[in-house]
Amino acid sequence: LGSDYKSPSGVNFYAKYNEKKDPSYFFKNVKSIFKKDNLTLVNFEGTLTKRNTRADKTFAFKGNPSYLKILQQGNVDAVSFANCRDYGEGSYNDTIAVFKKNKMPFASYGKVSVYKTKGKKIGMIAVNGLDGVSSSERFINSGIKKLKKKKADLIVVSMHAGIEKTSVINDVQKTIAHYAIKKGANLVLGHHPHTLQGIEKYKGAYIVYSLANFCFGGNTNPADKDTMIFQQTFTVKDGKLQEDNVTNILPCKISSAYEEGYNNYQPILAEGEQKEKIFERLSEYSQKAQEAGDRLAQKNVVQDKE
Repeated sequence: LGSDYKSPSGVNFYAKYNEKKDPSYFFKNVKSIFKKDNLTLVNFEGTLTKRNTRADKTFAFKGNPSYLKILQQGNVDAVSFANCRDYGEGSYNDTIAVFKKNKMPFASYGKVSVYKTKGKKIGMIAVNGLDGVSSSERFINSGIKKLKKKKADLIVVSMHAGIEKTSVINDVQKTIAHYAIKKGANLVLGHHPHTLQGIEKYKGAYIVYSLANFCFGGNTNPADKDTMIFQQTFTVKDGKLQEDNVTNILPCKISSAYEEGYNNYQPILAEGEQKEKIFERLSEYSQKAQEAGDRLAQKNVVQDKE
């Protein structure tokens, strides 16, 4: 939620926010879907800060702290946040302060979160695979221990990893995701590639390797505007998670003006031919993801035997 100051000032996220003067504009087309969910979790890509000392990197994003209203009015319930220090360490701390002040549940590195709904506890962990596999595994291991002490009924791990702008899943993603599930995660959600990647089922749990962009001010007109909402239903009975694992994919476009060829930062459900194309992409990518995951799992079995 925000832009890089180097982006075109007339059409960037700041310009759209100033034009609409209405935080509910951005999630207008999907908020009814999020409202029906018991938990809507997003990855927060960027910072909420008033600092002006930009990190020396290709892209650096920030938004005004007031932009948190976009999530609140869009029926977003919680965020993962383990990737952004675009305006220095202070901007990371500023963003967390905004979450805390506004009672927005968040998970970030060693900070786990529990979201209570329907009398159940959903535990959340967020890690950054770009810091290395061992770092992520350490936070996952300690995070799951913390959440089990808090008696979480299910655990969701958000993973910032992979290679940007590719559908190919790398070994870092696979290794972290498999580790998370072996340790007790019930769902792994990936981001960072900024494009869709496949979905794998591993030991009865799903790994969504990349959800792609959604409401994304980082690019005023990305060539790839495909995205999705991934839904999963979990059933807890007598304190035990059942093996129903009902999933649903809602193909979306990141812009309701995608046919006009620009990003208006207002995601919308895809229809007709666009919807089918996204399903086709995900089907192809998921088959490859499953095959790659199976190979890694088999390799690890052999190594364990040795």
